[in-house]
Amino acid sequence: MHLSQMRIGYTFICAISLTSVCLGLLYQILITRPILNGDKSHLILPSTSRPKSNRPVFSYRRTRVDINCSALFDGVESELLLGDSRWNITSKQYVSDDVYIEETVDCDSFIVSRDYITSPLTEEEELFSIAYSLVVYKDANQVERLLRTLYRPQNYYCIHMDVKSSPVFRRAISGVAKCFPNVFISSQSVSVKRKSYTVLQPDLICMEYLWKYRKWKYLINVAGNEFPLRTNLEIVQILKTLNGSNHIQGIIKAANTNRWTGVGAAPHNIRPVKGSMHIVASRGFVDYILHDPVAHDFMNWTRHTDYPEETFFPSLNYNPHLNVPGGFKGNLEENEQHLRFFGRFVNWVNWIHNTDKYKADYACYGKIVHGICIFGVRDLPLIITRPELFVNKFYRYYQPYVMDCLEELLFNRSREDYFDKRTVNTDVYAKQYGWTGQ
Repeated sequence: MHLSQMRIGYTFICAISLTSVCLGLLYQILITRPILNGDKSHLILPSTSRPKSNRPVFSYRRTRVDINCSALFDGVESELLLGDSRWNITSKQYVSDDVYIEETVDCDSFIVSRDYITSPLTEEEELFSIAYSLVVYKDANQVERLLRTLYRPQNYYCIHMDVKSSPVFRRAISGVAKCFPNVFISSQSVSVKRKSYTVLQPDLICMEYLWKYRKWKYLINVAGNEFPLRTNLEIVQILKTLNGSNHIQGIIKAANTNRWTGVGAAPHNIRPVKGSMHIVASRGFVDYILHDPVAHDFMNWTRHTDYPEETFFPSLNYNPHLNVPGGFKGNLEENEQHLRFFGRFVNWVNWIHNTDKYKADYACYGKIVHGICIFGVRDLPLIITRPELFVNKFYRYYQPYVMDCLEELLFNRSREDYFDKRTVNTDVYAKQYGWTGQ
């Protein structure tokens, strides 16, 4: 008997008797239906039909059938060879942008088919909302997978699409966003150009949009070609250890001062500091950026400098006299070597700094683009040992098993978070990185 016939039969019987036994049988048929794709080994109920407990249903651990991700993580040579040999084939199997336009017509079906986690999972996560600023340009498949991995109903997501993004990409991502009440497309869009203020601008636009949602406690900015290394619960527990402090990289000894020479002194006695454009910012810090005149004056000054996205956030955070909410209150020159940034792991190839060995000269087994490693499967054993929150960067059409396996790992860890109520050892972040925020 076909599944559809069984479903109709049990529905008819249950309509007559309305017994709990029949309803239970029908429920079991629905949640144990055959999964055609290899990595669809679980079910998450959509918002219209999930149990009253508002908890998702994880039927099984996710396991790919075409590659052994655990073996790739362990560096098993035979599996690495298999991953190397298959990537050109598998890269052709991913959906194109226009598929998302069609599939998001029915949002409930889309949410189920893409395995979104539509419940907070734990009370701790439910009570600690996070805001995300996602700056994207192309490849709806990769962006949607990033959003899906990060997605929780208690969080907030602003997506900025570049002016140069294709119309099909824009329609695809807009279609995905409309399926969720907490995912927004920024109405303002800029054309991002390297070295200019336009790199910083998308995050500022999203900050302004996200600010009106009062529940979130921290904001994290993410690019479309990055991917998380931690589950939502892990991120929450790590952020709680900051106690309201910002986590922003700051460098003075190798600050590339040539980026702002010739533009005059910075206003308000601000000493420019270099750092990463990636930030973990407290709500108070975002408030300061959006509403304080000092921040606005400094923002206007950075417009005339090179790479302002690497100066604006770090400088505000590491000038103690500004009394920025969550800002560093110590002496950066004395503490620079102890302040390790765990927001992002980037493998800068041939990047050498005599006073900071944090970003060591790791081998890149993928390919190198603009001095950054685009990770391949042979980089997985390194990636999974990293303590950072996110990793940069990936191309979904280049060795896609890397993202596939990270997706599998994070889903299974989220499942463990739900069933086993795991607790992260946050001492690693406090001790290894020497971070106190004050």
